[in-house]
Amino acid sequence: MKDATNYQSLNRKSWNLRTAAHWTGDFYDVKGFIDGKEVLKSIELDLLGDLSGKKILHLQCHFGQDSIALARHGAQVTGIDLSDDAIAKAIELADACGQSAKPSILFLPPTAQLVGFPISTNGQTSSDTFSSLVVNSFLPISILPFGCSTMILKS
Repeated sequence: MKDATNYQSLNRKSWNLRTAAHWTGDFYDVKGFIDGKEVLKSIELDLLGDLSGKKILHLQCHFGQDSIALARHGAQVTGIDLSDDAIAKAIELADACGQSAKPSILFLPPTAQLVGFPISTNGQTSSDTFSSLVVNSFLPISILPFGCSTMILKS
């Protein structure tokens, strides 16, 4: 277990560093997103369908662009991520997008992921999970939330 703990710590540090670079880099176009740019791909939107009122658990949400985009489409979203820096930036981004005061978006710290996701947040449960296209490459870290989410989702 010591190796797994070390791996998680190293991975968290790595993603904390990436968060700073991604936040200021051109690829994520944070300013464009704040101004309303759509970041969800058409294949994601087609597969998800009408999001109005859906409760979605977004695994590995990074700094929240996809989570906020899902909320913009009417979903109630809870985002979790391994990186505490990413969650801090997600909260900042939600505020900049005018989403932080709405009950449609909630970001949880990495400790929620490591001990098991408290799905009954404010008495609500998720109806769907969402993970961005690259999450599957991080399964050693995200396998616990996937395992937990399959036991606790309502269809």
